[in-house]
Amino acid sequence: MLLLYSTTIVGQCNDLSIDNISNPGPYNVKTITEIDGIRNGPNYLGATIYYPTNKTELLASIAIKPRFTALPSSFDEWDPFYSSHGIMDIIIGTNSIYEFSEAPAIALLDALETRK
Repeated sequence: MLLLYSTTIVGQCNDLSIDNISNPGPYNVKTITEIDGIRNGPNYLGATIYYPTNKTELLASIAIKPRFTALPSSFDEWDPFYSSHGIMDIIIGTNSIYEFSEAPAIALLDALETRK
C-alpha cells in the first residue's frame, strides 16, 4: 500500500486577514451596463458588469443574482468590492422577484453568456 502525506497547505486567499477583508482592493473599478452596449439577456432583467481597470492578468469572474424577492441594489457594496480585488462580476435582476424552480439558474447561465 502506498500512503502519501503532505504538510503543504495550498490556498488562494493567503493574503486575506481580518485587517484587510473589508478594505477595497488595489484595483480601480468601472462598470458597463446594457445602455453601454452589453447584451440584454432574455432570461433576466437588467445587468451591470463590474471590472477592475488596472489588472493585466486574466480575470476571475462571477455571476450574481439577488436572493428571492431581493433587488440587485442589495449588492451595491459587494460588486465594487469584488472588482477592486481583481474579480469581474455581473449582477443581474430577475424578470420577476418571485421566480421559482429553474428560472434563477437559467438566468445565471444567461448572465454568463453575456459576460463572455
